[in-house]
Amino acid sequence: MGKPGTAWTPEEDQLVLSSTKSAQELSRELQRSPQAITGRRYRLRNPGTAYQVNKRWRKNHPDRRRRDKNRHYDTGEGPKHNEYQSWGQAEDRAITASNRPTDRVLAVQLGRTVRAIQNRRNVVKSLSIQPPAAGQQTKGK
Repeated sequence: MGKPGTAWTPEEDQLVLSSTKSAQELSRELQRSPQAITGRRYRLRNPGTAYQVNKRWRKNHPDRRRRDKNRHYDTGEGPKHNEYQSWGQAEDRAITASNRPTDRVLAVQLGRTVRAIQNRRNVVKSLSIQPPAAGQQTKGK
């Protein structure tokens, strides 16, 4: 029948829904992973848009969602050496550059959190602050 990465057929959907076999057993029969069988079975039994399914999952698993969200924003580099420090022009240039690395890489380089970098970028863009080019003097300095 199906192979990983291929569309599910109506026959496979019927088998997944009506079978009393475990996902492990069906995975061998359908040549799909047990996770794919479990996910397909869930989506067939709980119809709705992906948004509705995700919203239901987030409501039922707030602790896992929070943990995953925090893990995404964590740089994993211990205490931030620039915590509570003002942002400099060089940092503003680094976070707004068109060829910048990912926010996670910037967080490690600048000693800030991913969330701090994203917040500062939004502030810089919303205020239309254009950091001066490297080597350019600003007024009063």
